[in-house]
Amino acid sequence: MRQWDQKSIDMLTEIYQSYDLPSDTIIKNPQNLENFTKLFNQKNGGPSFSEEEVADQILKLRKTGKLPRLRR
Repeated sequence: MRQWDQKSIDMLTEIYQSYDLPSDTIIKNPQNLENFTKLFNQKNGGPSFSEEEVADQILKLRKTGKLPRLRR
């Protein structure tokens, strides 16, 4: 897995907040994860990240309290 820079982390957090689905719903549903990853890679403008890398980063940010709680 490659290292995430702060710009990419900030973009992931911003997209996560606007996506309005809890992290478990994104990660556990393959279609949600695919759509989220595509959107993130389009908006990030940097190197493309795989679905696995995005899911791992979402989990890492959630576990460290850096993602807001979203409830549905």
